[in-house]
Amino acid sequence: SYQYKKQYIDDQSYSNAAKNESANTIEALSKSGLTGNQLLSAMLGSELNRTKSVAEGSLNAKLHNINENKIAEKVKESNEADFINDARRINDINAQNRANYDTQKSKFDSAIFSSLGDIGKEEIFKNMAEKMTGYDWMGNYLKANPNATPEDADKAYKEEQSKRKISTVENKYGGLMKLNFKKY
Repeated sequence: SYQYKKQYIDDQSYSNAAKNESANTIEALSKSGLTGNQLLSAMLGSELNRTKSVAEGSLNAKLHNINENKIAEKVKESNEADFINDARRINDINAQNRANYDTQKSKFDSAIFSSLGDIGKEEIFKNMAEKMTGYDWMGNYLKANPNATPEDADKAYKEEQSKRKISTVENKYGGLMKLNFKKY
């Protein structure tokens, strides 16, 4: 921040300058050859001018010094206002950064939970295949009739397994391949 350097005027310097000027004038008057009332009148006029100069100089110095104080105060207020504005701007930037972080985190959490929901749907769809067809999601036979008793389902499963041994051949990757296909 900028610091204003006050430049005061010493009112005593005006007084000293006026006294020196008055002393020079009185000395010049005394050597001028004026006599009596003329000399007295000239010296009084010189003193009046000196007094007037000292008063005006002192007043001007005081006004100048008051003005210097006002300028310094304005600079100080301006510096404080700049500091407050900078602090507000920093707070705004930090608030924006926090809000952006929260938004991105929320999007990330939403994506994770959406993916978890998709996994849950997949599990439900696997069970739906079993309920609708009697086969599990990998194509293994489970039961022929959804209303069948456990004994009927077990008997049907064993039948299907025996058919499967006959109608499948192991491929080079170790999986089973169906040799005969049924039309539904």
